[in-house]
Amino acid sequence: MILSTEQIKNILTADPNGAVVDYAQKMRKDLFVHVFGDGLSEYIKQINNFENDSQYQARKQYGRSNKDIMERLTRPLDKVFSAAGGSTFYDLPEKQNREFRNRLKNTENGLPLRKWIEQYWKSAYLADPMGIIFIEIDENGDAYPTYKGSNEIKAYRLNGRHLDYVIFNVEKDAYSKYIVTDEEKTKQIMFYRVVDDEKDIIIKYDGEVSIIEEETYTNHFGHVPAIINSDLPKIGTINFVSPLERIIEIANEYLRECSVKSVYKLLHGFPKYWEYQSVCSDCKGTGLVSGEKCKSCKGTGIKLSHDVSDIKLLPIPTENDKSLAPYVGGYIVPPIEAWTRMNEELKDLETLMFTTLWGTEQLKNGENNTATGKFIDTQPVNERLSKFSDAAEVIETFITDNMAFLYYGNSYKGCSVSYGRRFIIESPDTLWVKYQNARNSGASVSALDDMLKEYLSTKFENHSIELHKQLKLIELEPFVHLSVMQVQALNITGLDKAKKLYFEDFIRTLTDNEIISESRDALNKRLAEYAKERETLINEQNINNQTFQE
Repeated sequence: MILSTEQIKNILTADPNGAVVDYAQKMRKDLFVHVFGDGLSEYIKQINNFENDSQYQARKQYGRSNKDIMERLTRPLDKVFSAAGGSTFYDLPEKQNREFRNRLKNTENGLPLRKWIEQYWKSAYLADPMGIIFIEIDENGDAYPTYKGSNEIKAYRLNGRHLDYVIFNVEKDAYSKYIVTDEEKTKQIMFYRVVDDEKDIIIKYDGEVSIIEEETYTNHFGHVPAIINSDLPKIGTINFVSPLERIIEIANEYLRECSVKSVYKLLHGFPKYWEYQSVCSDCKGTGLVSGEKCKSCKGTGIKLSHDVSDIKLLPIPTENDKSLAPYVGGYIVPPIEAWTRMNEELKDLETLMFTTLWGTEQLKNGENNTATGKFIDTQPVNERLSKFSDAAEVIETFITDNMAFLYYGNSYKGCSVSYGRRFIIESPDTLWVKYQNARNSGASVSALDDMLKEYLSTKFENHSIELHKQLKLIELEPFVHLSVMQVQALNITGLDKAKKLYFEDFIRTLTDNEIISESRDALNKRLAEYAKERETLINEQNINNQTFQE
């Protein structure tokens, strides 16, 4: 869509899509409270008929945000970007392909594209579903992705997840030099950035639209280079929602209950000291000193403050006086039942949110211990993670297509972006037990290969070099799923058996760098030579021992 000056004026005046922008900005405001803790004080509302003003102010001041629980709830999303498998293909000539891959290693803030998507889009997907990913071009003509929050948007018109146009709010001070006349200085002038299929411009608006020629550029993409963050439509509307939308009401309840607990702890969480009153030592209980109100007890005749060196003298109890010294003072310990129940309620709410989001529960105890929790059933988690991967693939494809087309035009024929789906949300210990059980039960070699690689991928998830080394070793080792004793028991002879018997000894002769850098064929050749030498040496020793005995 190409906007005329009159159409821009009508958009700014009549705001035909204002309801969509209002919805987007309200959703962002609500979600930012939960995900990042922004605007928490203003978000907490007074509970009418249940708390007074001072209690409400205490809740606003001491209430804790939900950002810690949101971090726990969304922790499994890390697996989308660490999952094994996947591939990326760019349909470009070889030289341009290499060049383009190098460009994608350095996008906004120097981040590789996949890492940028993880750090920027993932958070925006959760907290600002109707914000946009927008492709910018710098002064050198280099394109890079950016996240534009819905709070930065004055107006836009959606075409599915794409935009017919977008008008951004901009800082007035950045363009104040274009307010030049005395008459203009007295007007309420605003500046906006307008992007449509043809142009990218800055306008000055005071009821009329003036295009600033010095800030007018051609839109080389031929369309608005933007896409809505979320792929989750709100049925019956043109809006999109966050993956957290289904738990937002529970999150509101959690936030309220947590703030109530904080105030409860402040008001009732401290033991209160008590003791029988004592006569003021200055006025002797009269409340007066030299005819004037006693300053120590403020005229009450009662000692109001005590020092740790004070001595309390008690009369010797009579035969009928059963009082004892320990009961002249003590502490009132507040009941903890309400506090305990509050904690239980918060745990129940967290479990409910997690179950709603991931389709399964977390356990305190169980075999499936992972960095992201302990799951009763991993299948729903895998299915939900696959949907997140689908969403990330669309975003990466959009960014890739726009950048590649800008650089290479018709030489670029498209791309294929596929994220890994081997999420491996189980712990290494659990996977090792499953592998051992499968090996003992006689599972096929191909199945055992997959399970062993899955175990190694999890164990060395954050150590890519060690993972590469271990995967190379299991491809090199003969009879990898059998122990040395099991191979010795087999009725086989030959080089493969020798290679198995001396494999561990051979590995100890290599450095990590040799294992990683040398090809599998080269290592296999060295292993064969080593096994032959050991076999020859042992055979010679056996012959010598036999000769000596004879």
